[in-house]
Amino acid sequence: MINAKKPTLCLPDDFSWEQTVALLLDAVQVKTLLPRLFQWDPEVTVEVIYLRTRFAQFRALSPCLVRLKEPSDPILEQFLAHVGEHWGYLLACDAPWEQVAAHWRWLASVEHPSGEEMLLRIADPAVAHAVFSDTVSSTSTLFGPCLRVMVVNAVSDGWRHYTRAGERPAPNHAALYRLNERQVELLNEASFDKNVTELYGHMGEFFPDYRMDLQPQQRWQHLRGLAKRAVELGFESEADIWLYANAHGFLGEQRLVADPEIASLLNPASPLPPSTRIAMITTLVERRSHP
Repeated sequence: MINAKKPTLCLPDDFSWEQTVALLLDAVQVKTLLPRLFQWDPEVTVEVIYLRTRFAQFRALSPCLVRLKEPSDPILEQFLAHVGEHWGYLLACDAPWEQVAAHWRWLASVEHPSGEEMLLRIADPAVAHAVFSDTVSSTSTLFGPCLRVMVVNAVSDGWRHYTRAGERPAPNHAALYRLNERQVELLNEASFDKNVTELYGHMGEFFPDYRMDLQPQQRWQHLRGLAKRAVELGFESEADIWLYANAHGFLGEQRLVADPEIASLLNPASPLPPSTRIAMITTLVERRSHP
């Protein structure tokens, strides 16, 4: 989570309820999602996306499509109160509810450019950013009955809008939606950026003074660069990247590179394995920060 306090976000001023409005929620991110939906609203209208598909056995992890009818909807209020926790995203559609549900059930799995079928974690906001941000290939087929896909920007706590170009296409779910190479590249970047966002929260909690001269978006970009640098130095696992960031949080970059012992261990030409190097760096950093 980006902020220590859960932010509250409002819908855009021009948002219209004269359309089919839904939330697509990620059951991986929101634990025990389905029971919680009925706890928040016993009369909720919800489609469990994996039901009536060959992924039905994984329904406990299935994305859930929730129909919203008014601004005071209790599930919408829960979503807006937890926007930093990446629960899912908002849909504004110009088709009946049944058609909206069928479209998202169709997108549960897609075709990789290699021809292989892949299960897409479609309710993950990071995935939405990846597949919808490629304006060349985000055709009306991908949007289907959705006029707008509205995803929260986790750092700025604002909305990112993706808008369908052209008229609503006729439903055609005979074949899987095929990703292109650019979308796959963006999905890989999204996975990396998701880890950076988690690192952002970690650094904010345990090293709140680290680079607080930067604005939130600038600080996130700085940490992304730090993570990229860690990979270049051979620290490729998530755990190693976080230890590398912790070292910066404790000492700062100048003290790290000025320390001969630490600098030698940062050198990727070292004969030691990366996991050994970062473990030794961590030990030295702890000693330097607590003399």
